[in-house]
Amino acid sequence: MWCYSYLTLSPKYCFVLVAQDDVDLKIKRQSTILDGKEDPQGGSAEDKRSKVVGYILCTPDTLKYVKRIDEEYVPSQATTRPWLNKDWRPEGDMDEKKRKMLTMLHYPGDALVTHNYPEIVSQYPAHLHINILPGYVGGGWGRKLQETLWARLREDNIPGVH
Repeated sequence: MWCYSYLTLSPKYCFVLVAQDDVDLKIKRQSTILDGKEDPQGGSAEDKRSKVVGYILCTPDTLKYVKRIDEEYVPSQATTRPWLNKDWRPEGDMDEKKRKMLTMLHYPGDALVTHNYPEIVSQYPAHLHINILPGYVGGGWGRKLQETLWARLREDNIPGVH
């Protein structure tokens, strides 16, 4: 669920780790994987043997990203992802954890706002998410995904990541 907004708003900073036949691993820039334009599950015979086993997603400017989520992304997703509804309010009995999760689902930008630490966001404006499936952890691929991203951020003169 969280991947869509990064792929939509910051595709240049999204990379996936792809396994072919569960052995040969490579990093690809996959900004459109979720909408099927570069679907490793379809296409050529080589692609049919491939699967995404990890990712790193980043936005170079967290505050601009949060603003764009509210102004561009959420409205653009209203028909296909009805849970992104700015009029939603938590109702009824629910524990605090469920309330927080549902609130983040309906207001994704709010989860990223770091009002308490403006100096950190100004020094390190980018933020990232990284994940690798358990069977593929330990081969240095997390480091390689990060190095790929760091190179892209340096190319664009992004000063840091928080």
